[in-house]
Parts: sequence; C-alpha cells; structure tokens
Amino acid sequence: MSKFDKQIAHLSGERTVAIEWRRGAEPDGQQLREMILGEIDAHQQIVPLDLRGVEGAPQELVELLLDCQSYAKTKEKSLRIMSALQPMRAALHPSRRYPKHRAKESPFESLKSADASQFAQTVLQAQHQEKHYDVSRAQKVTKAREKKQTKDKARPARTWKYYATLTLTVMVASCMIGAVEWVIVFAEEQTAPKVQAKSFEPSRVVQENQELRKRVLELERFLDENVADWRQSLP
Repeated sequence: MSKFDKQIAHLSGERTVAIEWRRGAEPDGQQLREMILGEIDAHQQIVPLDLRGVEGAPQELVELLLDCQSYAKTKEKSLRIMSALQPMRAALHPSRRYPKHRAKESPFESLKSADASQFAQTVLQAQHQEKHYDVSRAQKVTKAREKKQTKDKARPARTWKYYATLTLTVMVASCMIGAVEWVIVFAEEQTAPKVQAKSFEPSRVVQENQELRKRVLELERFLDENVADWRQSLP
C-alpha cells in the first residue's frame, strides 16, 4: 500500500484488518473468508489489510484475497494491502498475476506474406517503386513561388509611389487654392472705387471766382475810400 493510500485510509478512519497465517498452524479458510467479507461490508470505501503476520506466500491465501478483491469491486470498494512481507507482496503483485504476453508478429510485415492479399501487395510494391519526377509540376510551383517573391519585393515600391503621388497631389492642390485666392483678392482690389486726392482740391473755376470776388471787394473798398475823400473835398 502506498503512502498516499495509507494517508487516505487514516483520514477516512477505516479500521485496519490484520490477518495471520503461520506455517504449521493453518487457519480455517472458510472462516477467514467470512471474516474478510464481513469487514468489506462493514467498511465504507477502503479496506486496509495488514499482512505482516503472514509467513511466506501461501497459495490458498493468495487466491482467497483475490476473490475477496473481486467481491469488494462489486461493492464499489477497494481491498488495499497496507503492510506485508516481501514474499506475500511479490505474490500479490499484478505482474505475477498477469504475465506479459509476447506480441504476435503481424502477417502484413512482409510483402511475401501468405495472408496478405494481392491488392495489398500491389499497393506496397507501388509505394516502394521509384517515383518519377514531374518536371511540369515543378516548373509551375517554381513560377508561382517566383511570382509571389516578385510581388513581395514590389510591394514596398508600390507603397512608396503611392505616398509620393499622394503628397504631390496635396501640394498641387494647395498651390492651386493659393493661386485662386490671389486672383480673387487682386480682382477685388482692381474693382474697388479709388478716391483721388485732387477731388478734395477746389477746381479752377472756383479759384477764379474767389479771386474775382476778392478784386471786387478791393475795388469797392477803394471806391468807398475815394468817395469819402471826394466828399470831404467838396465846398
């Protein structure tokens, strides 16, 4: 019984069943069977066995334990050997109870097997024959691979051209927009009414009228002065 099984048996609280079988004083097999079956019915899941009191490996006890193990399986329980001497442990080992059988040789290992069908032999012979190299297929595969490699190499160039074209298009569009704006501003400046500085100056006719008025005023003033002097000179 492994250490893990012992821990499980200890934690589950299952009581260990001790069996003694001494040489020269063999116990009653039927009574021992009934005792083990009763312990299997009394235990809940695991039936721990202590076989340290068994001397040697009696065949009758080995068969009895195997039958009890089968009965425990029908009850969904397990008959576990917790402690045992080496002879008894070796006798109950699965390798002793179930010897390994030599694997049979498959009748299909050889092409000349008498049990192999003619169709199977033909298939096997065809597999061992030298296969012809299909040049046309290889050329197609090579061309497809070269085409794929060419596309992979041309992909960065196409990407660079795409971005260069996009940048140039944006620059040309910006220049065209700037030119249109300049034309619009220039046209507005040309069509705007211009106010000449001369329009604020008096015209020639106005200046002549002003000079004429000044002369008239001077003449009137002169006449007034002369008339006043002339009147004073009269007797």
